[in-house]
Amino acid sequence: MKQQDLLEQVVRYCTKKVNRFTEAETLKVIDKLKEASPKVRVKFLTEAALKVYKDPENKDFKLMMDQIFKLNEGAYSSKQSVLDEIQREKDLNLPENGQTLEENHKTIKSSLKIVCDRFNELGIDYYLVGALPMYLMKGSLIRYHDDIDIMVAEKDLTKVAQALKGTPFEFKDHRLDSPKVYDNNDNLTNGEHEVMAQHKDNEFHLGFFLFKRKQNTVTVREYHAKIDEQGNKIPLLHKRIKSKEQFEAEYNDKYIECYGTKFRCSSPESVYGIKKFIQNQPNREKDKFDIKTWKDWGLIKEEKQEQLKRILEEKKERIEKKIEVSEELKKEILKQQEEIMKIQQQDDQNQDSGLSFD
Repeated sequence: MKQQDLLEQVVRYCTKKVNRFTEAETLKVIDKLKEASPKVRVKFLTEAALKVYKDPENKDFKLMMDQIFKLNEGAYSSKQSVLDEIQREKDLNLPENGQTLEENHKTIKSSLKIVCDRFNELGIDYYLVGALPMYLMKGSLIRYHDDIDIMVAEKDLTKVAQALKGTPFEFKDHRLDSPKVYDNNDNLTNGEHEVMAQHKDNEFHLGFFLFKRKQNTVTVREYHAKIDEQGNKIPLLHKRIKSKEQFEAEYNDKYIECYGTKFRCSSPESVYGIKKFIQNQPNREKDKFDIKTWKDWGLIKEEKQEQLKRILEEKKERIEKKIEVSEELKKEILKQQEEIMKIQQQDDQNQDSGLSFD
């Protein structure tokens, strides 16, 4: 069998196995790997499989590795050697994009200044979330971060696109075509943020979580997808409805000043609680590192932690999963996306004419 035919066969096996790729997405992966070396092909597909299955001892992961290794052509001495190389790079803080730790921290600082300054100027309702703000609050970046996670009001996405004009980030909105897909067993597979902004020079990105405020509640809104029998993606909405009191306990409205800008962020106790909950899942060494570091730094206040626990017990959030996106909501999203496209097209025209927004 020709190597190109084998490549297509292997990729199709992998994408069918995880059941989250449309035909167009499968062809895109095949095209991406056509000119790559055997080593790059094997490593790329192995890393992708690890993101899905997490555990190298997983039966389905091992079956997938049998297929992937058909592309090896002697590039690796064994399947374990591929896994060992991927783990070594993680241990050395060398991610897929090849940035060193110093380069990564430089990207974070410059991106933070650009993004927060512009978001603040436009009055965007947002919070920095996840682990990164905890290190920013301490003023000590000591590990690698592959993105900046941002909780942003869904109504402000047009402003977000406006804010990112002329920056190193390209805004992408896939709410109606989400990469986060349910498989045949109704399990949610891994996928990138449905709304994100990709750095134009490397793999660093901004990952957006969406929320909507009402008078007494705040709803966190996540868009997923279900693939129908024809291979089309059906957009679904997942809602987590929080009381105003719970949201205010999880997110600080007080601005933090850092690296020449300011921002609001999730509370240390809420992030710590999430980390504690998921730390024993496979491949969560990073979370264990965060937990120990933050405790050593004294970032986690026991009194506030107990207060948050009481609020979460008394004001339990209501969860609504797998709600098919209504026609009315589709129209709202499409109208917003049309406005965003106009902004991006204007940005392209300005770049062509040599104008800059820096």
